[in-house]
Amino acid sequence: NNILFTHPKNMQLMELPSDVVKELIIEKEGKKLKFTTTKGVIFKKALKENKFCQILVEEPYQFIKIPGKLFIEANFKGPYSVDRRYDEYKPEDKYYIEDKNNVFQQVQLNKRSLAKMFPGKKELINSSFDDNPGEDSEEIVISLLNKF
Repeated sequence: NNILFTHPKNMQLMELPSDVVKELIIEKEGKKLKFTTTKGVIFKKALKENKFCQILVEEPYQFIKIPGKLFIEANFKGPYSVDRRYDEYKPEDKYYIEDKNNVFQQVQLNKRSLAKMFPGKKELINSSFDDNPGEDSEEIVISLLNKF
């Protein structure tokens, strides 16, 4: 899990391992995207390695996204069969919310998963998802956590 970037002067591709980076802030379209590593962070189910994560909400409950990719191997069988002709990488992001014990719990971006984590806020969670059916689930959860 490394940062790849091009040097601004000589345009040479460079790489930084996640072990030497504490925080990375990228400004894009007037918004700041804040990234950090999972080093020293406590998860309910421990991660296998140190990874980069995007901090989506900092307070009152920290909400992070760990980007990932799932490799799907090609299974070509013939010209007239339904199959996968090429290897693919499918995005598979994982989301975590920090609980009151400072332990990150993995959540799905749906009403049921959030209601399980915040049982006292069930009505607010349901109304947030019902009022915004076409909106991105990640944006709904961000606005919801900012209301807590």
